[in-house]
Order: sequence, then C-alpha cells, then structure tokens
Amino acid sequence: MDSFSELYRKKKFKVREIEGKYYLYGSGSCYLLNDMGAIVWKYVGKDMTLDEFVGKVNTKYEDTTPAQIRTDVDSYISFLISIGAVGNGKESDN
Repeated sequence: MDSFSELYRKKKFKVREIEGKYYLYGSGSCYLLNDMGAIVWKYVGKDMTLDEFVGKVNTKYEDTTPAQIRTDVDSYISFLISIGAVGNGKESDN
C-alpha cells in the first residue's frame, strides 16, 4: 500500500472512544485498538500517502522510528483487512 486512499472502511464497522480507549466493533465482534490502531483507522480512505502519514506520526511519537511506524501500519492494515473491517481497492456497497 502506498496511499490510504487505496483502502476503504466497511460500513458495518465503527470505532468509538470510551474513557480514553478505542474500540473497533462490527459483525458481532469488538476489538481494543491501541493509539496507532486508532490513528490508522482514522486515515483509511483519506488522500494521504504512507510517507506523509509516517512523517506526521513520527512528529507525535518521536521515540519511534519511521521503519517501526511502517511496520505497525502494515500490521494494522493486514489485521483490518483480515477481519473484514477494511477493503482494498474500489469501495463497493458494503
């Protein structure tokens, strides 16, 4: 993935913040996201390249390397796709 615009959120999944924690829910399941997971979810479908995202996140989490941010993003995107929360390519009626 080179850009978050290549992805789209499935309509049946939502993220809610409750008492400072982020929960992804949909299709009868609920997942606790850490801060990076919540940030990745926020940018899914947005017109932002992965390089721009890494730069933006790296200013907030200065103790994390760009390589680690990329690894985390790849991991979260794979997870979101695997549970059916995110699609890759053109958005369909979901």
